[in-house]
Amino acid sequence: MSVEDLHLNLRNLQESDYPQLKCLMDGIYDDIGGAWPEHTINRLIAEFPDGQLVIEDGDKLIGVALTALVDYDAFSNPHKYDDLIGHREVILNKADGDALYGLDALIDKAYRGYRLGRRLYEARKELCRSMNLRSILAGGRIPQYHEYAAELSPTEYIDKVERREIHDPILSFQLANGFLVKRLLRQYLPEDEDSQATPPCSSGTTFSSSRPSAYWKAARR
Repeated sequence: MSVEDLHLNLRNLQESDYPQLKCLMDGIYDDIGGAWPEHTINRLIAEFPDGQLVIEDGDKLIGVALTALVDYDAFSNPHKYDDLIGHREVILNKADGDALYGLDALIDKAYRGYRLGRRLYEARKELCRSMNLRSILAGGRIPQYHEYAAELSPTEYIDKVERREIHDPILSFQLANGFLVKRLLRQYLPEDEDSQATPPCSSGTTFSSSRPSAYWKAARR
């Protein structure tokens, strides 16, 4: 399938998209809990519709980027993914927040290689600029780290990924899109076994970017 065969459209997520969204997220996040509940997605759409982006091929949803508004000072410092989650898995979107937080960014496995993730990232950057926000923040998993945990610390692993000596499917993608690692997060997502350093300590990265230029990041539960 060539890119000329695709009928792509970038738009905001709608409540009616949930069945396709659930199928997509369950397939990609099968190792860390699958899709968000429907009420979580619907509330996020209601509170911050412009931050929820999808790409469709015809009438098929093939990519999504979910985003919340947060306080920069709170989430540019050490935090856990659960700090974003309230009662009944409600995402804590801060209406007067001064930064975006990338919750999820994913592409259907059958559609990878068409630079669709970059399209979603660019749309999120443009949203940050148009809202005159301070930055885009996110936490990121390092899912290949478990293969190197016996020989490298998380910091050493990140350094090697930054030097392109190791390829990590999430971290390498973020770096290729202009994001910068701000710090290492411990216990960011404890159920993420692949990113673990030494049990029960899971590792992740947090990214920070300046509004005018190309930096920001992606994340996931």
